[in-house]
Amino acid sequence: EEYTRKNARVIAQVMCHITNKATHDYSFAQTFSLKKGIKVFGEKGEKAAFKEMKQLHDRVVFEPIKMNEMTPIERKRAMESLIFLIEKRDGTVKARTCANGSTQRDYIPREDAASPTASTDSVLITGVIEAKQKRDIMTLDIPNAFVQTSIPPGDEKVIMKIRGVLVDILCECIRPTS
Repeated sequence: EEYTRKNARVIAQVMCHITNKATHDYSFAQTFSLKKGIKVFGEKGEKAAFKEMKQLHDRVVFEPIKMNEMTPIERKRAMESLIFLIEKRDGTVKARTCANGSTQRDYIPREDAASPTASTDSVLITGVIEAKQKRDIMTLDIPNAFVQTSIPPGDEKVIMKIRGVLVDILCECIRPTS
């Protein structure tokens, strides 16, 4: 089906409806640091953090680097590893690991440091157009897509510091189970 002004009006009305509905329906989620999250969620929080670190370990995301093999600039630019816990609507606790990118502000432009993600509006508009044209649509999730992306040769590697409880969790992931 051809994209017409009439189709555009329908899409615009749907988008306005979605936007207006989204501004009136509220959903709040509290995100906790690892330490606070474990206090709040207890064993569920610990299991979520372990599951997240195990997934990163199993996908060979981290490669250890000795401090004495790093250049002074690499040590300065290393980003702190952060992990956050959140309780989902179904009651499960989910952990997310990320890097504290604030150290990049001095040497990387903001647009180069941002993760390339699609806006929700873009996804919805595209979905409406595809549905109107009676096209088949498929979506998929690639777990840890960003961290599994290989870095082209010559590009600067990302160095993350893993400290404290995260080291203990990572060591637990490595221990053989008996």
